[in-house]
Amino acid sequence: MKRLALPLVLIAGSLLVAPAHALGACGTNPGDPAAIAEVRSLVERQCDCATAVSRKVYLRCVGAVLDLAVAQGRLSTGCRSAVKKCATKSTCGRPGAVACCRTRANGQTKCSVKPSAVACVAPAGGSACASQQSSCCDACLAGGCAPPPTTTTLPPPPCGDGIRQDGEQCDGTDFGGAICPGSSVAGAFLSCRPDCTIDFSGCPGGGTTTTTAPRPTTTTTSATPTTVTPTTSTTTSTLPDVDCRDPLLRLPPLLKLPIDAVDGSSTCGGPGLSPPATSPFSGTLLGASGQKLADLGTNCLYLGGGNSPLTPFHLADGSSAVVSVVGLRGVTAIAGPSSGSGPNDCTRAAGPGRHCLNGSAGTGGGACRSDADCGGGVGSCALDANCFFGTPLSITAPVAACAVPTVLTDFCGEANLLLFSIDLRGVLSARVYVGACPTCTGGICQGGARNGQSCSGSGPSIDCLPTPSGFLGAFAAAASLTTEQAELSSATGQLCPGQPSPGAFGRPDVRRIRTDGKRFNLLTLQATLAGPFCAQASGSPLLDSAAGLPAPAAATLKGRVDLREALRLFGF
Repeated sequence: MKRLALPLVLIAGSLLVAPAHALGACGTNPGDPAAIAEVRSLVERQCDCATAVSRKVYLRCVGAVLDLAVAQGRLSTGCRSAVKKCATKSTCGRPGAVACCRTRANGQTKCSVKPSAVACVAPAGGSACASQQSSCCDACLAGGCAPPPTTTTLPPPPCGDGIRQDGEQCDGTDFGGAICPGSSVAGAFLSCRPDCTIDFSGCPGGGTTTTTAPRPTTTTTSATPTTVTPTTSTTTSTLPDVDCRDPLLRLPPLLKLPIDAVDGSSTCGGPGLSPPATSPFSGTLLGASGQKLADLGTNCLYLGGGNSPLTPFHLADGSSAVVSVVGLRGVTAIAGPSSGSGPNDCTRAAGPGRHCLNGSAGTGGGACRSDADCGGGVGSCALDANCFFGTPLSITAPVAACAVPTVLTDFCGEANLLLFSIDLRGVLSARVYVGACPTCTGGICQGGARNGQSCSGSGPSIDCLPTPSGFLGAFAAAASLTTEQAELSSATGQLCPGQPSPGAFGRPDVRRIRTDGKRFNLLTLQATLAGPFCAQASGSPLLDSAAGLPAPAAATLKGRVDLREALRLFGF
């Protein structure tokens, strides 16, 4: 593990051997050494030295971290220069370079970055050594090189940092997919104890165990897609999992990256893709012999098994989701959740509060700890939604209903700034209510919980949510969208564990779902993200029967994703 803290006595007084005045006003404040150590730690984590593709890119990343630290008041302007100097006098982004410590005959030691160890030559009557440290701020001691970075194992991150690590059953709102056995998909009954173990006492009957069922995963590639065949399983009692546990995701965001839906298909098709979707297309349904059965439209959400009566959902142009760029590894920008501009486009997890979705009084004011507090309907006690993924979706068959897509877990992703490829992941929960979706018409909600009140936009809107008393249930899905090709496949048509009918989207003969994303185009500033995944059962017999859950799903999103800001931020 890299050493994160530099010797504070050295950075506060000099760059090892520089005179004390070199840092100007930095160091006059008692808190400066700690602030410098904290921000250098952020720099090391958010701007990875070992994978830096060039000195310019590395220093641009460092500059972004420092600018944010100064703007947030964590670092003074004077100390910004000190930390920047440590980055400037480093080997980061300079393959083969070393921090060279040269000691003169009079005992004075100075550090400079040399292109190679061979170039680190002793002065007349003196000595030289190539340090194993990357920065001159850490490289030298009086008379020679500082010890190399230690590789001692640090204690695990503290329980309570919100990131579930090895040895922790939970942390904050991250329960590792666990929920009450046979109950709500939102994990609403669980609580995390101070020692990061799960408290199941709020589950119906005080349950203490969960069951985990195997589930398929999709693999993406820029060349040949990998086929994934799911194993047979029973009903799962876990949430879908997404790999959003990178410690970088808890660090200060350097840049907001909006994804705004544009130019999708005018129709996503009918039940069973009849009539078909209109172009542009972003995916294909394939049969057992590889024959094309149907095209998937763009800005569409497809759901259901082979017997599904559901009409595909159209994702409205103008819908938006915002993620945050939190760091750089090589040429890859690391993205995490963002507060966006508000509930319409943020990508942060639901909770921590819980309320009854069906309008019940619960334990008071609608608050709840279990479905029992809300009358016992499965999934009726749920984590409070902080962010919505697009507008409510209208269901026309087999009954009129309205699905409200909410963000259940923090989103994360990556953007390759050379290949212009993008990956985005997060768990969504669709909360389903009987009856047509209320609409926003002329700035006034027509129907729903806020009937007659003001709203923005037109058509279905999160300002005009359905009447709580119509709540049917909620189901979760781990959406993994990519600009690369992705595929979900099964020779038997059982594309998802526990799927009641083979096939997908009203087509029993489907054996492969393939999505075809498109990488960011620097001229149009657009990219298409798409991916197949599995939607879980809700636990509500009525909803599961009507929607055929658990079932395969696929989402396709063409959006304006302006990577130019990230390219400029990191100096590409």
